[in-house]
Amino acid sequence: MIEVRLEASFNSSQPTASVTLDESCLTRKGPPCTTSLEITAEMNILGDGKFDISSEDFWTPLRNLIRNRLNGRIRLLHLVQGSSKLDIISEILPNLHGFGIEDLMLVGAHWSHLQRKHLRNIPALKALNLSGNGITTIENNVFESTPNIERLDLSKNRIEYLPDSISSLRKLEVLDLSRNPQLHVENISSKLKSVINLSWLNLSKVPLKSLETLRYFAQYKNDTEHNKIPFQLLGINLSGCDITISEDDVTFFDLMPSLMHIDLSRNHLSTLPPNIFRSQKNLKSLNLASNVLINGFRLETAEIQGLNLLDLSNNKLSNLESIYISGTVEEINLSENAVSEWSKNDVFLKAGGYNQSWVKRLNLTYNAITTISEYMSNSLLFLDSVDLGQNPLNCDTCEIQPLQRWLRQQKNTKIFNLGTTDNLICGGSRSKRREIINVSLNSTWCLSVAAEDKFDPVLVTGLPLTVVMALILLTAIAMYGYRFEIAYVRHLINIRRQRHLRENEPIGQYHYDAFVSYSVADRDWVIKELQPQLEEGPEKYHLCLHERDFVLGSIIANNIVDCMRNSRITLVILSPHFVRSQWCRWELEVANHKLFEDDREFLVLVELGRLDRRELPQHLSYLLDTRTYLEWPEGPGPHPGAWRRLKYALGESLYQKRARRQANQDDSKLARSCD
Repeated sequence: MIEVRLEASFNSSQPTASVTLDESCLTRKGPPCTTSLEITAEMNILGDGKFDISSEDFWTPLRNLIRNRLNGRIRLLHLVQGSSKLDIISEILPNLHGFGIEDLMLVGAHWSHLQRKHLRNIPALKALNLSGNGITTIENNVFESTPNIERLDLSKNRIEYLPDSISSLRKLEVLDLSRNPQLHVENISSKLKSVINLSWLNLSKVPLKSLETLRYFAQYKNDTEHNKIPFQLLGINLSGCDITISEDDVTFFDLMPSLMHIDLSRNHLSTLPPNIFRSQKNLKSLNLASNVLINGFRLETAEIQGLNLLDLSNNKLSNLESIYISGTVEEINLSENAVSEWSKNDVFLKAGGYNQSWVKRLNLTYNAITTISEYMSNSLLFLDSVDLGQNPLNCDTCEIQPLQRWLRQQKNTKIFNLGTTDNLICGGSRSKRREIINVSLNSTWCLSVAAEDKFDPVLVTGLPLTVVMALILLTAIAMYGYRFEIAYVRHLINIRRQRHLRENEPIGQYHYDAFVSYSVADRDWVIKELQPQLEEGPEKYHLCLHERDFVLGSIIANNIVDCMRNSRITLVILSPHFVRSQWCRWELEVANHKLFEDDREFLVLVELGRLDRRELPQHLSYLLDTRTYLEWPEGPGPHPGAWRRLKYALGESLYQKRARRQANQDDSKLARSCD
């Protein structure tokens, strides 16, 4: 059987319809047919008979159902086709007349060519989502029958040219063309000239190369001879477009003064003209994350009335004192940079403004801050909040005491740890993972250290330092000469240690051998290959799969944490789909944190599909650089070597441990009986 789901929100109780198709009917020369149609259990009025999906014998009862029981219209309809190569959705669409559908999403259509016949019977359509359907070409008159479309999503396809009829969508407000790598951007300018209400344009991952390709589009929209209504574009997403911006582009955004949201992230930008956003007086958010912005970054925002968010995360910024923002910002995100310290009390104060800061909320997570000096703590007093989570704060020296006093005494600034109010954690070698506020150092010793600091450092430390440096040099020479032997011994010790831990691991502590973290797009490989090989093999590994073992009704996040806690290993199936999934990346974050908590090998990484290292999040790139992972061979095949290496990484299964310990107990009983 092949299932096509009609996920519909009706005006009554919002049930879900499901059409089950007989695959044998679809593959032979006869017409396609169904074995059942259900619209919730209490509304199953068509029984178990077979119906021709292209005939009125199928559609008349469905129309009567909608007309008599569902107030005559379907507002929202999602058509989801499974893995079948047969075009079932094309059979359904021509029969949708009279349903009053306003919101339509198609999944799994797999059309290479979008035709007018697909949409001609749904004139009331206001929102159309055709994302990820493999579309390459669109018939020119395809939208002539749907003039009321307000939101159009054509993302994740392979479209080269927009159709002429897109000009007839005068009510279009939101247009998503992202992830169409072959789209000719020059074609956009002429085709959207009549779309006067466009307020949001998403061109993420479209290779623009430069802003010049969009300049004609913006100029045409502001040409009063062609367009008497001013261009009111409120948001534009140019993320990952390989854009370069120079001083020649300083006037580009002058053509779009109404913009409130601008996304220029992931474009390898190292600099920007400081006054490039001078005309965006109503700008609310500016995303410059994941570029290569460096110290000396300047931005003129004095004319902007209410900039809520400036995102500078994941850049190359290390010196806050070299960053110049002329206006005010509600929140600035500087996470994942290289900030370690600053030495001015007024670094966050407006120039000439007494005790007035230019930013209220500051995100400094994942930087290189090891201590908070007096200058730094004084400057933070002018902020509403600061997030210092995941910084390598050193609690091993007396310098931690001023930070502890500041954390206890300050009342004005809220201190966050990765968005929570949890206490900050130490990053030093001796006190790692301890809460800073609870670290205790010998006060007498700290006072003696402070007194020693008053002596001439040359007299006090010169001779010992010389001796230590000489010892370090000799040690380094010896280690270099025997580097291969040292590496071999370390590896041997680690192998024996892990083997000892695995052999003596308490069986009752775990319910599963491995929690499998994978993307839904890789489900077929996990279910058809991974699960049979591991669970049905002689080792009889017990896997935790979310679609089989999660507790129904429980919160997803709780399910994930509980399953990891009850599993010896977390087996991560890496693929491009995994990297793009927010849930998968969150699961990896949880597993990564568990590595710090548990002193044991917990993660096993399998690279199922080749990953682009440039698109990986920072923590995943670090894992791949510092841990051994298994690259799965490409193409079908038994791959016995790969399965053997994977089972070696998983170690002895719970089933094998129980069998071995039972055998040992039996041997002990037999020995006692012989005595």
